[in-house]
Amino acid sequence: MRKTWMACILAGMMSLVACPAHALVDTSDLVLGGVTLGEAYEDVEALYGPPTSRRIGGYWYGVINYGDSVHMTIEPDRDNPDQFYIYGVVSDGANGLATPKGITVGSTVDELLEAYGAPDRTSVNRMDGGENYMYYDNENQRWGSYLSCNIKNGVVTKITIHVNTGE
Repeated sequence: MRKTWMACILAGMMSLVACPAHALVDTSDLVLGGVTLGEAYEDVEALYGPPTSRRIGGYWYGVINYGDSVHMTIEPDRDNPDQFYIYGVVSDGANGLATPKGITVGSTVDELLEAYGAPDRTSVNRMDGGENYMYYDNENQRWGSYLSCNIKNGVVTKITIHVNTGE
């Protein structure tokens, strides 16, 4: 009986180690500067005015830029190719764009961790040697949309929200 009891306790403890907790941000957190994933491009233009540049890269996507530090990926509606929706937003400068929890470029890593908790995944950023903190809105990281923050010297240097189509 004692061996069975100990085996159950050990199995339970091992299952906790094998199943790491996920931050799993809420979809409502996938907003940057008031722009929501899936929002109509026309709504963004109504909010911010015309972009400083707009490039449509064929049928599947386009990129709009506001200055040098705000970049948005747009994709057409499959049924109406003239209607574009926001699929990604990147802020890589001190432009004031914030997440719903107040994280901006320039926030500290401690502020990020306090707002969102431990990331679902971290990796080395090959561009600058910093770290990349990934927060997914779905346990299936291949299909979940995400919030990504690049960290260099303890400071957020880039924020990305993006729909992850798994393609």
